[in-house]
Amino acid sequence: MKSLSLKNLQHKIAHHRDQQAYKDLFFLFYQPLFRFALGFVKEKFAADEVVSDVMTKIWTLENRLGQIDNLTVYMYRATRNQSLNYIRNNRKHAAQSLD
Repeated sequence: MKSLSLKNLQHKIAHHRDQQAYKDLFFLFYQPLFRFALGFVKEKFAADEVVSDVMTKIWTLENRLGQIDNLTVYMYRATRNQSLNYIRNNRKHAAQSLD
């Protein structure tokens, strides 16, 4: 997608709470972010959860979303961070269940 179109979606979501623009953004990024997250978490269910959390975060940013210079980089970084959080949290749960 051209960066201008991505900026347009970003603007519509941030300033107009445009649900169709959000759906378009979701479908544009879901598969690439899913594959990226899967590389970290190694489970399809976990990767889906990670990407869903990231996309929810995008919606809840509201006006702050408009202040992000490069949304693509932001979304990949958020997916990486969420994936690492998922791994860390699951290690804690696994360790607790062994006790």
